[in-house]
Amino acid sequence: MSSTWTRLDDTDPKIIYEGNWRTGGIPHEYNTTTHGAVNASGSSALLTFTGIQIKIVATLDTKNPKDPSPIFNLYLDGKLVLIYEPNLTFDGAQIVEYQQLVPIFSSPILDNATHTLLIRNQVETANTIWLDYFDLLSLNPTTSSQFPPDSLDSPSSTQMESSSNTPSLDVPAANTEKNLSLSVGGIVGIALGILGLALMIMLAFFLWKQEKKHTREWNASYVQGSSMTKNAILRLDDGVKSIIIYTSRTVLLVE
Repeated sequence: MSSTWTRLDDTDPKIIYEGNWRTGGIPHEYNTTTHGAVNASGSSALLTFTGIQIKIVATLDTKNPKDPSPIFNLYLDGKLVLIYEPNLTFDGAQIVEYQQLVPIFSSPILDNATHTLLIRNQVETANTIWLDYFDLLSLNPTTSSQFPPDSLDSPSSTQMESSSNTPSLDVPAANTEKNLSLSVGGIVGIALGILGLALMIMLAFFLWKQEKKHTREWNASYVQGSSMTKNAILRLDDGVKSIIIYTSRTVLLVE
C-alpha cells in the first residue's frame, strides 16, 4: 500500500478557528502566513481530516521573556495526546525572537479513517505559538509514500507522490461481465446466420430440383409426340384414303 502527503496552510478553510486568533506572516514561513493566539487563553483550532498521520509546523515568537511560555493542549479524536510548552522565557536576557519551521507535533500512524485534531491555547501571554502549516498523510493505492520536502514555494495544498514498486492490475468486474455477454451474443448471432444460410441453400436446391423435373417431363413429352407422329406417317403405294393422327395411336382407314 502507498500513500500521499498533502500540505495545508494555516489559512485553509478546513481549519476552524475559535477565539482571539491573529493572522501574521513573515519571510520564510509557508505562504508567508500564520495564525497565533496572542494573549488569548481558551482559543482553539479544529481540523477534521482523513488519513493515517498528521504533523504540525509552527513559528515560536518571544515577545517578552518575562511573560510565561505559551501552552498548547492537543487532542486527537477527543483524547489529549500532547501538552506542548516551549521555553520562551529567559531571566535577564533576550532569546532569539523568532524560531521558524519548528515541528511541534507528529502523530503516530493512525487507522485509515476520518480524524479530528483540536488545538487549545491554555495561557494568556504575549509569547506566541504561530501555526504555520499541517502535513497530512493519506493512503493512495497507486503511489508510494515519501516525506514532504521543506520547500516553502508550494501552494497551500501541496501533494508529493512517487510510483509504487509493486504494480497492480485491477480488472473491473463490470467490464468482465460485459465482455462475457458480448461473447455469448456473438455466438448466438453466428449460429442464427449459419442456420439461415442453410435454409436458403436448401430452398434453392429444392426449387432447382423442381425446375429440372418439369424440364425433363416436357422433353419426354416432346420426344414421345415426335416419335409417334413420325411413325404415324406411312407411305403406301396406293389406296390411302385418309390418315387420322392421335396423340397415342394412329388409325388408318384404307379403302
